[in-house]
Amino acid sequence: MKYLKWAAMAPMMLAVTIASVIFAPVIALPFFYEERDGLQSNSTEFGRGLYLKWYLSWFQTPDNDAFGDNGWKVEHWQWRYKLPTQALVEYAGRVGWLMRNPGYGFGCRVVSAPAVGTDDGEYAQAGGLWQLTKWGGKLNIGWNIRGAFGGPTRQHVASYALSIRFKV
Repeated sequence: MKYLKWAAMAPMMLAVTIASVIFAPVIALPFFYEERDGLQSNSTEFGRGLYLKWYLSWFQTPDNDAFGDNGWKVEHWQWRYKLPTQALVEYAGRVGWLMRNPGYGFGCRVVSAPAVGTDDGEYAQAGGLWQLTKWGGKLNIGWNIRGAFGGPTRQHVASYALSIRFKV
């Protein structure tokens, strides 16, 4: 049954992922955002930030604001400061974060499971979802749930229906 659920949700997650990447430059425009309180730094902090409006929540990362987590900022923001205006720096940051986490809110709200389960290194399961990793992470199939194990306590696991990747 759990494999049927994955097969049923995979096309939906793929569609949301493709839409996220295609529309990221539009969704990142300033008038789609509002300043409010919310989770930041991968759910370890709560504070004021810039978040997508409610009707675009499927594209928002619920555990970070529009500019991403601290690791993302350090690794990917440096080149942006060479852009001519602060508005362009912020816009490029929002586009990059949306493309880095396509459909993350959809995965957390629609395709999610409680962060309780088991992980033996190759096979993880939580709330009826599963993730199979082989050959040292070169093949990864299933729901993206492994990050919930050993991390900060979360109410739900972000779980992507289509998490097939090949690392070279």
